[in-house]
Amino acid sequence: MSYKLFRLLLSVVGIAALAGFGWTFYDFIQHKAEYNTPLTSEDVRKWRDEIPPAPTSFKHHLPDWNGTFDNLHKLNVSGVLPPEVVEGPGPEVVEVKPRFAETDVTVAMIIASKANPGAYLIPAGAQPEGGLPPGDFYSEGDKIRVPAKQNAELKVVAIRDGEVEFATLDDEFSFVVALASAEVDSSGVLFNEAPEGADEAVVAPSQTRMVASDEFEIGTNDLDELAQMNDDQIYSAVRTQPARDALQNVRGLRITDIQSGTLFDRVGLKKDDVVLSVNGIPAKDRAELLSRLRDAEPSSRITVELERRGGQRTLTYRVPRR
Repeated sequence: MSYKLFRLLLSVVGIAALAGFGWTFYDFIQHKAEYNTPLTSEDVRKWRDEIPPAPTSFKHHLPDWNGTFDNLHKLNVSGVLPPEVVEGPGPEVVEVKPRFAETDVTVAMIIASKANPGAYLIPAGAQPEGGLPPGDFYSEGDKIRVPAKQNAELKVVAIRDGEVEFATLDDEFSFVVALASAEVDSSGVLFNEAPEGADEAVVAPSQTRMVASDEFEIGTNDLDELAQMNDDQIYSAVRTQPARDALQNVRGLRITDIQSGTLFDRVGLKKDDVVLSVNGIPAKDRAELLSRLRDAEPSSRITVELERRGGQRTLTYRVPRR
């Protein structure tokens, strides 16, 4: 190809390109107003009619999708992936049952009665409550909660002389716990009256202690402390307010607070207990009640009728004599 022919070809191509650009620019100038008009609802509607979306629960800046925008969703341009559909049952939850042993319960006392045997049981991990030692009295068939085993429960199967049998609630495992041995506090200067059937009196303890369910033995030290307290000190140690029935009649004295470290903190009384009577004397006015108790004849036993959590209970106290 000669040089002249090649130069002619380049000139023709250049002129054609320049003419095309000029024509495009001319067309833009002619339709400038139309090109700058934003999309109308009609234009959007036409576009959606051409690519109809399927309604789903997945909403984002992409239109609803059902296969139409798969490629965009695979690129995760929205930042939110559609929820995965999980078919079939979920993973099986396996419940881990705690393992119990003889060390999980301490048998502190056994009342070997044929009619209604009972035992004072202390579960592992139990903490003192209201100034009282941990544990409580249980009968056959009762359930006992063990804090050291995530509050799992055991069932008291049988209470025998010297041992208590326990079982899990599903009866898959059972074990026997023997009565725990304990040192006896023989100190004291006062004596309690001999229990029924005994020939001699027994030495009174120095500290108040529980001897049976809802029965306490007042210690000599606590008795001396009570004798030295005046009325105001007693009112401060155990605070009360009148408890009224539906007709606004006073039915007893509700305990609102018990001072820690005092005698009343060790004799089984609890906050919110409603004291109904003491030795048969109605507990409607604390000053009158205290006055009548001071004027009454000394007794070796004191009984307190009270209401606790909707039920009535009787607390009995053995008082040592000089």
